[in-house]
Amino acid sequence: MPAVTFWDDVTNKRRFAIQRFLAGSSATFFGTYGGAGISGTGNTYFESDITPGFSPASVEFGGNVSLASTAKLIVELGGATPGAAHDQVHV
Repeated sequence: MPAVTFWDDVTNKRRFAIQRFLAGSSATFFGTYGGAGISGTGNTYFESDITPGFSPASVEFGGNVSLASTAKLIVELGGATPGAAHDQVHV
C-alpha cells in the first residue's frame, strides 16, 4: 500500500481538492493542514490541526479520515449559511 507522510504544515491554496489519494493508499499529516479538501478513496490521517477552507468554506475529504487525539478541527462560525457564514467539512 503506497503511503506518503507530510512532516510540516500543508496549505492547499486552491478552492477545490487538489490532492488525490487512491484506494489502498494513505497520507499522514503531522503538521497543520489547511485549505481545500482531499479527493480519492484512500485513507487520510491527521496528527495535528485541520483548518478547512478560506474564511469560511465547505470542503470535502474522500475516503476515510482519522483524527489523532492530538488533532484539532478549527472552524469558523458566523451564521446559518454553510460555506458562506461557517465552515463545513464533508467526509
